[in-house]
Amino acid sequence: MSSDNSLIPIIEFADFSDGFSAAAKDIGRQFYAACRDVGFAYPINHGAPQCKLESMFAMSTAFFWVQDANRQQLEDSMHNSITIYR
Repeated sequence: MSSDNSLIPIIEFADFSDGFSAAAKDIGRQFYAACRDVGFAYPINHGAPQCKLESMFAMSTAFFWVQDANRQQLEDSMHNSITIYR
């Protein structure tokens, strides 16, 4: 992970496997640090299908175009449709 906060860190997820190995814990620490310190991260080799990524981008775009007053309602409905992949 880059220490230059002007860049979005690229986090390699190929060794994440079941999420419990030492490598997976290191990946988790890198991802957490990127989100905490930079606010964003670019995960690569995560294995999520392209159609799911496109769906998540569409949902995030819709979320940020909604008025603040209606955002919580949309957030609740989006949360119910998210699947975690391992």
